[in-house]
Amino acid sequence: MLGYTDANGNGVLEEGEVLLGDTAVYVGSTLPKYTASLQNTFSLLRGLLSVSVSLLYEDGMTQFNEVKRRLAPFSWAWNDPSSTIEDQVAVFDRTPFTSVQTVNSLRLNSLSVRFALPSQVARRLGAQAMSIQVQGTNLGLWTNYSGLDPNVTGRLAGSDVTDPGRPPRPRVWQVRVDASY
Repeated sequence: MLGYTDANGNGVLEEGEVLLGDTAVYVGSTLPKYTASLQNTFSLLRGLLSVSVSLLYEDGMTQFNEVKRRLAPFSWAWNDPSSTIEDQVAVFDRTPFTSVQTVNSLRLNSLSVRFALPSQVARRLGAQAMSIQVQGTNLGLWTNYSGLDPNVTGRLAGSDVTDPGRPPRPRVWQVRVDASY
């Protein structure tokens, strides 16, 4: 979008009042500029309790939020004459470029907590050793992205990465009991 003006003075931007450019422009990389992964396991209580965590940080990838673009005509800024011209401009352009974001995200990929029962307790239950473990994946996402998840892409065509509104991967929990006899 190159510019806009409320030519008829009615407080609402209309088709002819927005000037769009006619050339393609580079909007950013679909791959993150920086990626950092942290995985750690630590033990407590002389090894009876162990905790494993996995985090992923991605910075600087470009994402097209197709859902935001398609829902723009239903937004208050598009339909309410009392909204400011600036708010209307934010949703007016029907090209994908108004829905482009440079995204940063921190994801809690997994967390696992394992407790090994003391050997006396395991023997009372008929085992030599026993442990209980709770594991979770896709547990948290902190991001500046306006969609549900910046890593949910619908199509990859050349350098185009589009979020069509697919649901993100679900959060999954597992409980596991291990015993050796």
